[in-house]
Amino acid sequence: MKKCVVRSFVVGIAMLSIMIIAQAAHCQYPGFNPGFNPGINPPPQPGPGRGMGPAVCGPPPPQGCMSICSAPKGPCERRWKFEAGVRGFQTANIARIHATDHTGLNFINELNFSPSLLFGEVYAGIRFPPRLAFNYSFMIPVEDHGHGLLPRSITVGETLFTAGSNVTGKATLSLHRWEGIYYAAVRCQSRIGVLLMGELPVLKLEMDDGVTEDSEDINPFLLGVGAVAEFSPENHLFFKVKAAYTFLNEHSGAYVDGEARYFPDINERRRRVGLPTVKLRPYLSVGYRYRMTWCDLEEDEDTYLQFGYYGPYAAVGVVF
Repeated sequence: MKKCVVRSFVVGIAMLSIMIIAQAAHCQYPGFNPGFNPGINPPPQPGPGRGMGPAVCGPPPPQGCMSICSAPKGPCERRWKFEAGVRGFQTANIARIHATDHTGLNFINELNFSPSLLFGEVYAGIRFPPRLAFNYSFMIPVEDHGHGLLPRSITVGETLFTAGSNVTGKATLSLHRWEGIYYAAVRCQSRIGVLLMGELPVLKLEMDDGVTEDSEDINPFLLGVGAVAEFSPENHLFFKVKAAYTFLNEHSGAYVDGEARYFPDINERRRRVGLPTVKLRPYLSVGYRYRMTWCDLEEDEDTYLQFGYYGPYAAVGVVF
């Protein structure tokens, strides 16, 4: 577990270093039009005498983009944008041991673990417009349990539970995720970026046959690479898709997430009565996520553990 913590710290520092270096390089050599900042900071609602706000670190946008972008003002700006929120998931539950001799174990069907999960996730993000973003999310620990006859022998901790034993099992799962994103292609209404990810699933499996009980911690730290695509057709709507492949040593995983956000205009009433507007931008969102991990079992190279989930979620968050 200490090695996992060290690895997560190193990856976090590496991601942050990449972001800072890339941001400095981009400010020195702007490249091309940064466009607007969808998603974590959609463009503010226009008003009399106000544009959409200055673009960051880049030349003036094309004429056709002026309705949603504006020309930069002054030197390269150092504006940080923050985001925080919470998601609620209702997903299918996957927990299996696969074996080449077809004597695997399905925790759902054979040990009567729950076929679905209901859990929450908190997340926060910081964005360096218009190129870089860094996100962190934490899956609130969720417990599942079941009982039944083991169709095959399984080692949990230091104990071998033999085939045919009547056992009670319990699993507790949480997950830390770190993301670093560099947006290589930025347009007025869309962005495409490269995703660097670090994941630390924290799984504790407990088993009891009425005579002996034991537990085992499974904490494979995974690195991941992938891509992000974002699109904002207008001021109140935003769509995002992320996908990544995770891996390290004998472990691997897959992550796919699609999300649609709606940003209500909380400043409309304030403008009507002549009050100053606020920079907070709350939003509601719905999405769908697929996340899976495959871990080789140390006691037998011909078997591996698969665990994960897939299903819809809803979220509420704020950008400030």
